[in-house]
Amino acid sequence: MHFTFNSCTRSDLIKAGEASVRGTPIDSLRYNNEEVIRDYSCLVSLYLHYGMPVRAEYTLRKLVKMRAENPNFGPNHAETILFLGLLYRSLKSQHKFKKASQVRKRITRAGKIVLVNSCFNASLRSMDLDVTLTC
Repeated sequence: MHFTFNSCTRSDLIKAGEASVRGTPIDSLRYNNEEVIRDYSCLVSLYLHYGMPVRAEYTLRKLVKMRAENPNFGPNHAETILFLGLLYRSLKSQHKFKKASQVRKRITRAGKIVLVNSCFNASLRSMDLDVTLTC
């Protein structure tokens, strides 16, 4: 499927994102399959951007668990924290405030976040998180 920027609709973007992960369901994804993990990450971002937090929540929970249990990442790794922040945003937009509060506590316990890409600063600020960012 080929898209040009001007011709993409929301539906086109979602379909393309879902097509990119169709061969590897999230439940069978392994922590060492980086390419597909990145595809799921992009798909989650599309879901959140286009107001589909319910779809994003399930995938984000799986991604957080996978990153937290991965010996190369762990629960305090920047990418794990980023996924937690997106999960927080998803839960909050669904008015699941108790669950969102629990996720926020996990983020706060992580202490500090090391970001390699400054574009995530604005994303975390928009999530209304009270965290320390270190670049």
